[in-house]
Amino acid sequence: KEKDEEMKLEISSFLSRCLEIKDNLRRVIEQEEKDYVYWVETFPRRNITRYALHAAPINIAQELKKKLFNRVKVIILTSATLTTNRNFIFTRERIGLEEGKELLLDSSFDYLKQALVYIPSRMPDPWRETSKYFSQVSKKVKDILKIVKGYTFVLFTSFQMLDQIYEELKEDESNLKILKQGDVPRYQLLEEFKKNKGSVLLGTNTFWQGVDVPGEALQCVIITKLPFAVPNEPIVE
Repeated sequence: KEKDEEMKLEISSFLSRCLEIKDNLRRVIEQEEKDYVYWVETFPRRNITRYALHAAPINIAQELKKKLFNRVKVIILTSATLTTNRNFIFTRERIGLEEGKELLLDSSFDYLKQALVYIPSRMPDPWRETSKYFSQVSKKVKDILKIVKGYTFVLFTSFQMLDQIYEELKEDESNLKILKQGDVPRYQLLEEFKKNKGSVLLGTNTFWQGVDVPGEALQCVIITKLPFAVPNEPIVE
């Protein structure tokens, strides 16, 4: 009987998920929502191509105001990138936040003494000369790793580039422990990166924000391309 109840719960859970997928598919295919943008995205990988259907509001201010700010009593928004020109006006307008206390704090880091920024010159155009750009990025990453000897995050905006450079690093930098997003869950990757001092972690998407590795385990971050939305990204377009 206990097994029967467990089976019923499991079937009920699957059924709810199927109905939710059916409902979402209908809404996307029939484009029910006004002022939304709809698009299909492909993720070509070595063995299989994955597809995703998307529907997103063009302006989220009203949605957030109605479903979040008007419903929840106390909300704290915190980030290193909430201000523009040292005020919150732009962010407030974008997210529909009309009232609220503001606090702008300066950084506790002395960046002039604690950080070094290196921007390579004469890099090929990533759109017009993609293969040249890939090979130059690969060369620069290897050059930096030879100096730093690990302790590095390499951040990408595409899995295609991540996979290609991962293969090259594995071949040429066999003395370093190379970790790649997608092989194991994110938290496991981070734990392994912290544990194996001198590792190199290649990541995309979720590694761009909300990741903190204090201490000497992370000493260098290589950003292969700034993650700004391109003009033909569906919502921007």
